[in-house]
Amino acid sequence: LFVDRSENGYLQALFPPLMDQMRRFLSPSLDLRGGMRRSLEEHDAILRAVRVGDGELAAALISEHIRVPQRILEAVEHGGESVLPALNGHHP
Repeated sequence: LFVDRSENGYLQALFPPLMDQMRRFLSPSLDLRGGMRRSLEEHDAILRAVRVGDGELAAALISEHIRVPQRILEAVEHGGESVLPALNGHHP
């Protein structure tokens, strides 16, 4: 919806192939962030910020949403394996 309403032809042309490439990461990303419920809560927070006209907050929330799986993978890479079970409500 945001891309469609952006009236930015370049973004609109770039978006579909980008999403096709990203589809293979959707399931692993959901697992890393704690599941579909958590992802939907993050999306809901982004939409609430947009609805009240707080573009700065929406941008910050989008940035955080994108970085969560990346930070978790980096933590695991640096010896933080115990992070993964905690995401799904399991404690080591």
